[in-house]
Amino acid sequence: MKNTINLFCFPYAGGSSNIYSKLKHFADKNIKVMPVELAGRGKRISEPLFKNMAEVIDDVYNIISSSVDEQPFALFGHSMGSSIVLELAQKILKTKKTEPLHLFISGRCPPVFYKNRKNIHHLPDEEFINEVYELGGTPKEVFENKELRSIFLPILRADYTLIEEYNYIEKDVKLSCDITVFNGKDDKMTSMEGLEKWADYTSGKTEIIQFDGGHFFLLNQMERIMNIINKTLIR
Repeated sequence: MKNTINLFCFPYAGGSSNIYSKLKHFADKNIKVMPVELAGRGKRISEPLFKNMAEVIDDVYNIISSSVDEQPFALFGHSMGSSIVLELAQKILKTKKTEPLHLFISGRCPPVFYKNRKNIHHLPDEEFINEVYELGGTPKEVFENKELRSIFLPILRADYTLIEEYNYIEKDVKLSCDITVFNGKDDKMTSMEGLEKWADYTSGKTEIIQFDGGHFFLLNQMERIMNIINKTLIR
């Protein structure tokens, strides 16, 4: 349908596209939820994992590029996915001179806030697992089951390496689309001061919406999140 809006969704570290499958149940009939699978997981499990953010952005840009030319679109990412969404929106603006209708950022402050954070990607397996488990979002069974652990540990470590070694480079042109920031009230990885800084990345409006829960609040809030996205895009 010509007037359909594509909502491209990007996962958190260690996540695959299926984390967003629930959103489809709550989406307005004019919004098509399109979770983007990253290499090394889901249906792309056999492909090598990304080494850096530039590889991610080139890859996902190629995946959605033709759709961007044909349909209006918005971008949604949680945690690591928020950094992907920012870089991708800026690449699309630079190369195609077009922008998303809206950016939906979730569970992450802008890149500048992570420069001096403690890095965990280099820790020995058990320490690394403990740090990841503390954040929530990854069931304990994943780490206790040898087979699951052998699949997920390399993905998690690669994603944490990617995001912890990522250096944001200031862009010449600022976005003009509005940004909505979703955040868990008890998320230890974010701060209100940091979340408010998303306003620096666009000349449009920025709104912060708080949810009950920690870093992985979105897993229990899919309906409410999609209702907000519906209202935002359809108006």
